[in-house]
Amino acid sequence: MQIVDATYKENKRHYALKILNKAQLIKKKAIRSAMVEKEALIALGTREQRHQGVVRLHHCFQDHAHLCESSLMYLDRPLIVRLYPGSGHKWRS
Repeated sequence: MQIVDATYKENKRHYALKILNKAQLIKKKAIRSAMVEKEALIALGTREQRHQGVVRLHHCFQDHAHLCESSLMYLDRPLIVRLYPGSGHKWRS
């Protein structure tokens, strides 16, 4: 698995792109797990009241060797602060 910063050309927004190697998923017998994760992110991200601890899945695609999932990347502060704004944590930039 690899996670990279990807910029969508049409809107210039940054996305965290999770890249899964299909061969590794097959070797580890984790294909079903990857599909369940994707289905859960879709279901939880499209509900009227999204769960604040779940990152919304924006795009999902594949090629012959990889599965890719993207979610919005927050560059201004750590994700934990966005998920739990009242947590009282002090983060350095």
